[in-house]
Amino acid sequence: MDTRHDIGHAPDMIQIDKVLGLEERKGYRDDAASNGIARFVGERVARLLRIADADERGRIQDLEALLAEYSSVPAANRPAVIAEARRILGDLQRPPVAESSSPATEAQPRTSRSTASPPARVAKPGSGKASPVRIASLADSVRLLPAVAEGRAKLLAQLGVETVGDLVHLYPRRYIDYGNVQPIASSLFGRMTTIQGVVSSIEKLALIHISQPTRPY
Repeated sequence: MDTRHDIGHAPDMIQIDKVLGLEERKGYRDDAASNGIARFVGERVARLLRIADADERGRIQDLEALLAEYSSVPAANRPAVIAEARRILGDLQRPPVAESSSPATEAQPRTSRSTASPPARVAKPGSGKASPVRIASLADSVRLLPAVAEGRAKLLAQLGVETVGDLVHLYPRRYIDYGNVQPIASSLFGRMTTIQGVVSSIEKLALIHISQPTRPY
């Protein structure tokens, strides 16, 4: 009977692994178990030795000896001790590799796949896809733009837009030019103006809350 798989999934083995992981997360303070890591592991090692084979007993005893004096191990060395203990647990929990009884077969040479690129696709005549239009200059007609159909071209003509350049310079009727910076002294009250300045100091003012009188109902 193969006991490596059984002991790897034993409840005591799983509990030890969980407590050691908790010890890592809690900063190696030896408080992952109520009575300390050494006593917690020692109680479960005694039960694991009953179901372990010779090789597993040696590893379990190594685990017990490694953690027997954990409470007196310097804090700087505890991470290495826990890491080694979890490595031993990982070896015990790893199932054995089954040996294959089938005769070895020679590897068959792989046939090389063709690396030739597929033939390029040729556009079918009459597919209905229009070729992209290139705008050579701003003097070209707006009718060359993809989004300007006959009806939209007539609406743009009513605004005096005949060329691409006319469309570029078609500004909104009302807009705010934030780039027109004005001196603070020449700013007018009630008019939106862009100004520049340097904050030299900041004073913290206490806000006084004035309670509103309640209205009688």
